[in-house]
Amino acid sequence: MNTRQINTISIALFLFSTISQIVYGDIVPPNYHNVTRNVKISNVDEFPAVAFVGYVIQFDPQDRSRYYRYGAYEIKSGQTLHMNNAPYSLFGKFIVYAVERSYFEGKGIDNIDFDSDPNVLTLAKDTEIIRPQGYYLTNENPLIEEEVTYTIAGFIDKRLVLYKSKHVWKYNDGRTDKLETFEKPEIPGLRPTFKKPS
Repeated sequence: MNTRQINTISIALFLFSTISQIVYGDIVPPNYHNVTRNVKISNVDEFPAVAFVGYVIQFDPQDRSRYYRYGAYEIKSGQTLHMNNAPYSLFGKFIVYAVERSYFEGKGIDNIDFDSDPNVLTLAKDTEIIRPQGYYLTNENPLIEEEVTYTIAGFIDKRLVLYKSKHVWKYNDGRTDKLETFEKPEIPGLRPTFKKPS
């Protein structure tokens, strides 16, 4: 093996190591900073008969077609949502499900197949993707934190309806926080209860 080949291999190994650190989020790369993302659901307590579950799907970082359930947990009102310590959270997906509390407590969170159980309601199809995980930005960008609040609007058919009600951006250069608020959407057929009235 000649010197040129050795140098090529060394450079390739260095780049692979650097890219791995950036993608997996283990180490903040030079000239970048971490942006914290605090995501909450504000009004869980208004639905005591319903259990809301944060469901974490972990994708294989080498093969995005392969995935598995990493963990699920009950969401409490005002709790900061998280990826349940998934090792490669940048490759993860976060889903919110709703389950009638009596069924949830009777069966147990570990015994519910959230993907196929007919007693589980999933998010409405047009719901914005919920991303609790943070990310990196270059140091030229002063954004350091996002606070995103979702509110439960109700239920429609076999779907849970959430909407983003508030979004705050915070910066490290002295500028004032940016705040946006959003109104509850008008959705025909939206109901406040888990089950349709009989």
